[in-house]
Amino acid sequence: MKSASIGLGLTLILLAGCVGPGSRMPSHKAAESPMKLKKITTVSDSLTNSDPHNWIALVGKELGVATQPEAHGGWTTTSYFRERLQHEAWANLPADADLCIILIGSNDLFEDAGGSEKSVQAAVAGVQKLAAHVETKSPGVRFMLAAPPIVCLKNVKVENSLPQRRIDQYTPAMLARLSQAYRELAARKGWLFVDLQPVLSEDDFVDSAHPNNEGNRKIAAAVVRAIRQSP
Repeated sequence: MKSASIGLGLTLILLAGCVGPGSRMPSHKAAESPMKLKKITTVSDSLTNSDPHNWIALVGKELGVATQPEAHGGWTTTSYFRERLQHEAWANLPADADLCIILIGSNDLFEDAGGSEKSVQAAVAGVQKLAAHVETKSPGVRFMLAAPPIVCLKNVKVENSLPQRRIDQYTPAMLARLSQAYRELAARKGWLFVDLQPVLSEDDFVDSAHPNNEGNRKIAAAVVRAIRQSP
């Protein structure tokens, strides 16, 4: 009985020593990105807007950072440099952004009769030009390149207000090719990359190309995950 008491006492002493001053209890807190962000901006098209349910607003809310998106509906990667659009271009681009998320390129394909290798390469070149311009306005900014999501072919028939643009059965394959080209570009440039191709389903759209609230939530979750996993 006496030896059992001694053994119990030693066990308690050892346990107390494990949690004494200077010791740390194991933490189960989820790992967070070492990237410290205060403001996120974008270069985008109509996939991004100022609606509180839009993906960029949800990203800001989740990360607790300010967001100031630069986005213009219907624009391609070259629209930002067209002379007749200069009164609109870059009007909302901040000078103090920590991260710029580039989500654009779908319209480059749509304006090329649904897309081709030529419009994919034009988008890749356009993205590099966009990033170079952002760097002159916001020195030291980091970039995340986002491959645009899929389109919803079942909704194509309910819209066609711009006949010079096309979304057809070949567009998904060209968007997948754009995603691959963007991934390669991001790797060469040392940018963060997020592929939105597998994120949405056809039920996540309000039309053929624009996500509904659930779609925006899914995009935001993918972007936040990519940021938190960044080196």
